[in-house]
Parts: sequence; structure tokens; C-alpha cells
Amino acid sequence: MLNLNTVQNIDCLTGLRNLPSDLLDIQVTSPPYWGQRGDSGIGTEADPRDYVRNLAQILSEAMRVLKPNGLLWLNLGDAYNTPINWRFEDHVHSTLGSRGTGLPPYQLRLHEE
Repeated sequence: MLNLNTVQNIDCLTGLRNLPSDLLDIQVTSPPYWGQRGDSGIGTEADPRDYVRNLAQILSEAMRVLKPNGLLWLNLGDAYNTPINWRFEDHVHSTLGSRGTGLPPYQLRLHEE
């Protein structure tokens, strides 16, 4: 278990795995966009499908530690200067399979500017 009320300088997935299930009431996250970072970590994958797989793995853990009536805010956008400029239709890539998001459709809101 992580110490509460402290800044944790660890990998997000590692931190989430150290938390018990059904712990958090709310999570707010804005992961790095794919192809916009120069160092290491999520967003630096060579293939955007690997980015989606890694992000899905993190979000799966995030959902595990969220209470049943909890709320997850995910800010995930796109950039136009990525190595591969895909149209929205090209972004559809499911790594969840039959699991789905676990959210009823009315609770999943997509916002595109």
C-alpha cells in the first residue's frame, strides 16, 4: 500500500498495482499523447497500437481501484504533428475485446473539439 497524502514519483501502472481494489472515489488523469514525448514511458511507443494497449492496461488497473460508484475522468486528445497522422476513423482499435469498458453507454462521454 502506498503512503497517503504524499507525492509518489513512480510509474503509474506500478502505483496502481500497489493499491487495493475499490479504494478510490474519483480519478482524474491526462496521459501523454502518443508521439509527443521524447524521453521514455507511455506515449513514446513506435506503433500507436502499442500505445493503446499500454493505455488500456493502465486504465484496467484504474478501474480496478475505483469504487463501484466511482468516477474516472480521462482527458485524452490528439495532436496533428505525430509521426503518423491518422483520421478519427483510423483510431478505432480495440484492445478490450469482449470485456468492453464496463461502463453503460450513457456514462461514457466523448468530446471532440
